[in-house]
Amino acid sequence: MKSGMLVVVLVSLSVSSPILTGLGAAEPAGTNATALGGDGPETAVNVSQLADSDRIRYELTMASTAGLERLTVFVGSSGRVVTATGLESEARGQRTRLAWTGESDRVRLVVETGRTGTAGGTESGESFNGEDWSLGSVPFVQVQWRAVGSSTVRHARPLGEPVGALEDDSVGIYGDRYALLGETTERTRTVDGQRIRLVSPTGTELDPDRDRLLSVLATASRQLAVGDRDDEVLLLALPDPARRGGESFPIRDEGWVSANEPVDTPNSVWLHEYVHTRQSFRLADDMQWFREASAEYYAARLAYEQGLASEQELHDHIDGRGIDAALTDSSTWDNSRVPYRKGARVLALVDENVRASTDGERSLEDVFRRLNEHEGTVSYTDFKRIVAAVAGHSMDAWLDRYVAGTRPVASFYDHDSERAGPFAPIEETMQRGGSALVFFVVATAFSIVASVPLYTFLRRFDPDALRSRPPRVS
Repeated sequence: MKSGMLVVVLVSLSVSSPILTGLGAAEPAGTNATALGGDGPETAVNVSQLADSDRIRYELTMASTAGLERLTVFVGSSGRVVTATGLESEARGQRTRLAWTGESDRVRLVVETGRTGTAGGTESGESFNGEDWSLGSVPFVQVQWRAVGSSTVRHARPLGEPVGALEDDSVGIYGDRYALLGETTERTRTVDGQRIRLVSPTGTELDPDRDRLLSVLATASRQLAVGDRDDEVLLLALPDPARRGGESFPIRDEGWVSANEPVDTPNSVWLHEYVHTRQSFRLADDMQWFREASAEYYAARLAYEQGLASEQELHDHIDGRGIDAALTDSSTWDNSRVPYRKGARVLALVDENVRASTDGERSLEDVFRRLNEHEGTVSYTDFKRIVAAVAGHSMDAWLDRYVAGTRPVASFYDHDSERAGPFAPIEETMQRGGSALVFFVVATAFSIVASVPLYTFLRRFDPDALRSRPPRVS
């Protein structure tokens, strides 16, 4: 979901030179400027890569500032200000504030970011450098201004709103969070008003066929009735050396996935990252688990509903051993996978309960959608209230036990008898009881086993037993 900005920013983008070449002129021919919000400064953006360097350069030129009373630019921690003409700079915490001096009606700002390793700060994602392509994080840049005679301060993100191809003489694609430099191949699919863009460095071989992958994503777009279906989603397919897995920025509808990831699995990273793009809610600390838990559960469910995974594969993926952790308290987590494992299983149970309680009329998707529609930050209390409203009855006690409490969630799905074996009931009971019950059962079993030889040993010293023995013959 796009951020709630007061203006719509349309800036023309260009790269001054192809990848792995030197920088071109400061103002490449063909760059068209567009006024921010109508009464804002005319702003042009140029993106390029420094030759023989791991830096990506973002150049902003703002003109027609004569009608402004005030102009301020904020740059996030992931960007380094290299040049600031017509601006005075001062550091403010994690961001740099640049104020217009008013001495010129033309302002020029150059910001650079790294393109290898992990970019710093929470505003950026990972960056990679391939042989003939680079993925860089787009820095946070916000422009604030007030027109002469106006009391309203307006703001826009010239590096935040446009998502599209660069100029015809350039190579790469530019989005809100990512800049992919190098020759690219793009395929698109539009479904119910949503355009899904699949972009990869030219020559990239994807594990799934591109047409099949787009069909899967398009079907997921139709199936997932949780709201927040924005006009466009940008997914980048990256070859090596990008790591396995993926990353996404839900509020910006952008993400990347390793080109080596398959799609026909309940653990589909493609579907997982797509589900993230349908999340517009803002979560309180005690609900942070829901972001990954919902993406994990619905990725598996969508894969099953599309025939990409069998019912048994779905069960095996969601099922598993109990985890002693409170989802609402990350300090109780042994690792970051707790929301993926326990969280996804909790949501599977909530989904089943809602479906059963409403004769299939409602599901967890209705909860998901109401979270997206919620005004303000979603807390655990809000979540319980929404679940009760959708299910038609309170689930507070159950949720407090398994979400706010550390009690592990027992297996929800029925085990296959041949696969589970004769000890399945014992395993199930131990999962339900948690670590304390496991200790008790193990200790009891050990005492029973140990008592047999111990009893035999002690019986040797029983006086009655000694009297009953025959005399020893020497």
